[in-house]
Amino acid sequence: MNISEIQELLRESKKSNITLSDIAKAAGTSRGYISKIAAKNTPLGLNKLKMIEQYYNVDFNALISTKKEECITIEHIGIKPSCGSGTTVEQEPVIKPIVLGNEVISHYLRCTNPANLKAFTASGDSMSPVIEDGDVLLVDIGRSDINNSGIYVFCSNNEWRVKRFNLKLDGTLEIISDNKRYKKEVLTPNSKVEIKIIGRVIKNMSRGL
Repeated sequence: MNISEIQELLRESKKSNITLSDIAKAAGTSRGYISKIAAKNTPLGLNKLKMIEQYYNVDFNALISTKKEECITIEHIGIKPSCGSGTTVEQEPVIKPIVLGNEVISHYLRCTNPANLKAFTASGDSMSPVIEDGDVLLVDIGRSDINNSGIYVFCSNNEWRVKRFNLKLDGTLEIISDNKRYKKEVLTPNSKVEIKIIGRVIKNMSRGL
């Protein structure tokens, strides 16, 4: 375990600003030595770790386990929904994990359930400046309703897209690009275009949304 990891765990456990000098005192060594170890990002010796645990009355293994339990892993799906005409999916997408803290989700993200959160990488510029090419979008797949205006990831004709939806009182659906260079699409209740809602975009993780 390196110094930055020790410092972070102690700060969270003790709710206090633990400095390198504090760690050096607990480990029975000099601040210069701790600073050197921190700069090299090398693990601290087991004996000194035990001394720090005894000094602060903590168990680092227990703190690490608790920290893992306070996080949720979100699937980052390797489909890049297009902000333009669409992205065709021809093979099974690669899925990579993104880890977010439960506290962040509960306090800052309004979602139906943390288990419904998925991440996608946008492509194209038709949603600029709100969504740029390559931005990572956090999507709530529990939100398939379009009664309220919002930005959605959806699939039409096997093409994945991301657009702003506006459902009018007469049932007309406006599919809007935030980039004014792109025309608005309009689907009436009689339109034969089938749309499958993947979910609502609740956060652009690459910028504020």
